[in-house]
This record gives sequence, C-alpha cells and structure tokens, in this order.
Amino acid sequence: GLLLDANVMKLRQATIGVWLKWQGGAAMQPVWSFANGDDVLTLTPADGSQRLALHARHQGKITSIIAKTALPVNTWLHLSVTMDGQKAAIRLNDQLIAEGRLEAVPFVFAGNASFLAWNGRSGFHGLMDDFRVWSTGEDMVGLKQK
Repeated sequence: GLLLDANVMKLRQATIGVWLKWQGGAAMQPVWSFANGDDVLTLTPADGSQRLALHARHQGKITSIIAKTALPVNTWLHLSVTMDGQKAAIRLNDQLIAEGRLEAVPFVFAGNASFLAWNGRSGFHGLMDDFRVWSTGEDMVGLKQK
C-alpha cells in the first residue's frame, strides 16, 4: 500500500479516479481508505456480500453505497467516486453503478491514515495506475469536457 498525504482529502467535494485490474480474493480489500480518528471512508471491490461498495463511518453513523456486483476480475477498468457533501456516486468505466446519500464532506476523512491499496489490516490484490483526486464533485464525463 501507499500512504497518502492527509491534504489529499482536505476538500469540500471530490472526485477520485483510478485505473485498476483486480485479481480477486478475500472480501473487504481496500482500493483506498481515508481515516481521521473514528471517521473512515473505504472503497472495496467486494464487500462481505461480494458487491463493490463505498463504506463511510462519520460521527458514529455508518453509510454504505453498494453496487449490484463485485468489481470484475482480471480486467483493466476505470473506477471513480464522486462526493459533494450530500451524496456519492460510484462509476465504472464512466457508467453509474451505484449512488446514495453520504452526508459528509470529504475533508472529515482527511487524516494521518489515508492509504491507496491498504487499510492498516489488508491490501488490494491487483494492479493500479493513474490514481487522481479532483477538487470537484463532477463525474468523469464532466471532467473530460473541461
């Protein structure tokens, strides 16, 4: 895993994108994990129910935004998450696959435990390229048009 600078998430809204090739394996592997004390935001290719999920714990409340299936295995894909302080959306190759309420602005998760492909307990089994964070809650289609 890679420890990220805490300033990466000091944003009121954000779009996080990464190219990846997941090789499968155990549930709850982190694509990325941002933590600030008890506030944690984690994206996993397969949760305990084998579905791609964004899990957030903020002020003791747990929120999950869950896709219908796990991330496909052994295929290069672009995965992105947009957050605007009220809702979050997960896109796979620019197609919306899950969305829901996430009433926390990204900066609440900015802390000293922000990782790419690691969460302090387990790692991501696969390859990653071109991890980016934008300071806007726009989807990738909107960002490409700029």
